Amino acid sequence: MDDADEDLRTGQDVVREVLAALAPAELPYVGTVLEAYRIEPWTLTGLAGGRQLGWAPFVLGFVAETVVTLAVGEPETAPARRGRLAALLSRWRRSRTDHLAQVPDQPVPAFDQGQLRAVWAAATDAATEHGCPPGDREAFAAAVVAALSVGHLPGPRRPPEQT
Repeated sequence: MDDADEDLRTGQDVVREVLAALAPAELPYVGTVLEAYRIEPWTLTGLAGGRQLGWAPFVLGFVAETVVTLAVGEPETAPARRGRLAALLSRWRRSRTDHLAQVPDQPVPAFDQGQLRAVWAAATDAATEHGCPPGDREAFAAAVVAALSVGHLPGPRRPPEQT
């Protein structure tokens, strides 16, 4: 493993970055939300409580179901008649518990333009189904896309090796 691999962003890094943009007051609770998630992973469809739960559980569920799915190279789109989010969610229903519990620690590289478009569409769909007003939908999609536009965390710059 080289130094670049160590700087690769994980699912929980993406969650924190999205929350920093959307709801910075929830950042102190991310650790607790991650602990609860690792014990009993949830999906967006199983996330009862809607907006009163805050952003953290919703963002983590979205990252687990959609972002990591796209990052590991599963198909970005599915048949349009089923809906983008429904198609992505159906893949996770098969064997999700063990895999989902590990999602916060999975690497998430920078996304290409096609993946970013798929994430934007899935984010707005998920936020709509979650009961978010239009402004919140756009803010959520923008925060997720911004977090995924760059795949590596900033690190110290190293001078080029001299020969």
